[in-house]
Amino acid sequence: MSEAVRVISGVFDFTAGYFVTLLTRCALVSLPVLGLVMLLRATVFRNRVFLKGAVWLLFLIVPFFGKLRLYYEVWPVGMPFAYCQEFPTKYPLFRWGYIIVACALVVFLIIRRRKTERLLWYTTRSFISGQEVYVTDAPVSPFVIGLFRPRIIVPRTMLRELSDTELEMIVLHEKTHIRLLHLWIFLLWDIFAAVYWINPLLFAVSGKLREDMEQICDCVVMQRSGRNAQDYGGLLLKSMGLLQEEAVRAEVMFLGEGGYQRTKRRIERIADFRIYQKRAAVCLLTVSFAVVVLMILAVHVYSWPQYVILPDITIADEKGNAYADGEEAEKAGAIIREGDSLIVDSEKLRAFLPEDFSEQEYVYFYYDTFMKLPGMGGGGRCSWVESLPMKGQIRAVEGKGPWWDRFFVWCMERM
Repeated sequence: MSEAVRVISGVFDFTAGYFVTLLTRCALVSLPVLGLVMLLRATVFRNRVFLKGAVWLLFLIVPFFGKLRLYYEVWPVGMPFAYCQEFPTKYPLFRWGYIIVACALVVFLIIRRRKTERLLWYTTRSFISGQEVYVTDAPVSPFVIGLFRPRIIVPRTMLRELSDTELEMIVLHEKTHIRLLHLWIFLLWDIFAAVYWINPLLFAVSGKLREDMEQICDCVVMQRSGRNAQDYGGLLLKSMGLLQEEAVRAEVMFLGEGGYQRTKRRIERIADFRIYQKRAAVCLLTVSFAVVVLMILAVHVYSWPQYVILPDITIADEKGNAYADGEEAEKAGAIIREGDSLIVDSEKLRAFLPEDFSEQEYVYFYYDTFMKLPGMGGGGRCSWVESLPMKGQIRAVEGKGPWWDRFFVWCMERM
């Protein structure tokens, strides 16, 4: 059983090294992608509300960059990515440290969201224009809780001070966030930043993502409600005046996050609002998704497959000490593949063995080794010949091995 424990622990250790290799490479790729996104949203797409939001879709391709062949085939380009494989495979502290930090950040994310959801314990139900809302006495901005069952929370002070028309617009704003799947976008981004935490800039730009999603939401709400920029901006400022204290960080907020400069930019964007064509916006989003999917397919084509079975055969003794490489033995006809089995020509094989090799000695053949990435692999098949005659052909006996060896191979195939 100790051998089984050793193999299973080896599987987990190999899995950790393999996935941390992929994650660190993707985190490295996220740097130029981040630079491109920030550049486009600040220049070409500066005044293009929906394009500025769509450019964030480029981050969807980042998780597919872990296995590019380029890393192994073009050395000057692949050198930094080679270290992304060397550190996780050589240093257990690095690979397990990476995983522990990522898991800790995800746990922190869950705790933070649960803490926000506790506000529901101190709310009462009400209705605004037929829409169910939850009213709280806390001085928070209106926001939404829940992914599968979204619930809108509104501070009681707004119900007292704002008109029905103003409240209806605030509720419409939160419903638009839900309709545009912004809650899911923010969740996925938080997970993305946690998994690729080694690039801390992903945390730093999360506010930019929320800003762009907020701008899209503002445009949609103004067009759907028919209210002009002056009324909408005035409602935003009026609401800020009612809520002097810092708003709790929630999934989406009417007032958003940040201080004076961010609010100033938002008001300026609201003032620049122009009527847009809904069909054109939908087409733009569809084309953006299509472009990203094509990029993902292109990356997949130029990446290593899920695993590669190496054609090499190693001829060795029972301790694993190699007698010869099987490639030359195959060319000489000493080993013949027949499906998953090996046929051995005894006379030709002896040319590759020591001269004093006894007929009673075992000959082992190790082959069909799995390779996940160049330099990362294992498992495979093992066959042997119990006693090698001087002449004639003999079928090697294939060893099934203990269940833990088969478990290792099964895991490698599916990772």
